[in-house]
Amino acid sequence: SGVVRAHSTNLAEASGGTAVIGDGGDRSVSSSHVAVVNPHSDSVDVYDRETGVRVWRFPEVPGTGAVAVTTVAFSSDGTSFFVGTSGGEILTFDVATWGLSRTTKLGDGFVRDLEAGSSESLLVSFVGSSTIYGLAQSDYVLFDLEDGWVSRVLHNTGSSNLVNSVGWSDATGDVVLAAFDGDLVVFDTETREDERFTIDLPFGSVVSTDDGSMILLGDILGTLLAMDSGSLDEAYRQAAHRGPLIVAPDPQGRWVATGGIIDGDVKLWDAPSGTELTTLHTSVSGIRAVWFTPDGSRIGYLDEAGTVGFLETDIDALLAEARSLVPE
Repeated sequence: SGVVRAHSTNLAEASGGTAVIGDGGDRSVSSSHVAVVNPHSDSVDVYDRETGVRVWRFPEVPGTGAVAVTTVAFSSDGTSFFVGTSGGEILTFDVATWGLSRTTKLGDGFVRDLEAGSSESLLVSFVGSSTIYGLAQSDYVLFDLEDGWVSRVLHNTGSSNLVNSVGWSDATGDVVLAAFDGDLVVFDTETREDERFTIDLPFGSVVSTDDGSMILLGDILGTLLAMDSGSLDEAYRQAAHRGPLIVAPDPQGRWVATGGIIDGDVKLWDAPSGTELTTLHTSVSGIRAVWFTPDGSRIGYLDEAGTVGFLETDIDALLAEARSLVPE
């Protein structure tokens, strides 16, 4: 850990690692698991990324916890699982046993979002006030769990600037913060410089592709935005869904999957160009999570009804199936 390097401009003027999901804090993906917060019961469910089988739930009996689960994140190596709460706490679990290994109290307030750069380093969005670390409303910090060390890297005092999502790319070392009012801040952990962009879209999710080459954002109006993480130029912007969307990159960098929280659609996009390839699935209830299996061959999804399903992502197979449905 160290002080995060910062770097920021106006996106209109600029024309613009490991995939760590930052979808408003309520879902996270590791190499083997998918975690999704259930806002109806203040709990979190963890699923096997390959099979979709639920492997763990916290609290074990939903609705019985002293505080609500507000955000979750896996460490980059997948060995630790972090849970942020409405009581201003970060709970650390050992994924091998799902046992609680550490409780860290930030203060009076709630943890809005967090993303892990390693097992001991967290990027935290904290809302409230604290006498422990001197945090105030809408502070964003890099937090070293091992040493109990906090370095504030960004501070916004206006409630309109609350960060909806934070993302972290291990491949580039950049940290990305997406604010509800359309501000995007990109931090470089090496140069300690920051760059701020005004996109004028209320983004709720931030994702970095596995190779760190692209930043993908989804807003609450259904827009999918892609930026080159090196030049920070805008690559493309697409109207993807009717309402908020979830974004998931293919591990091989070929495709992007999106899920509509309201419209219930799961769509597949060409990652480099932003071309919409197909709508893979339409659910009668909204989509709560989407992810690719580790080999990129299937897309997993979880809908509001609690149904977990998998969809084929082989383009040739999809085209063949489409042709078979056309009457001769």
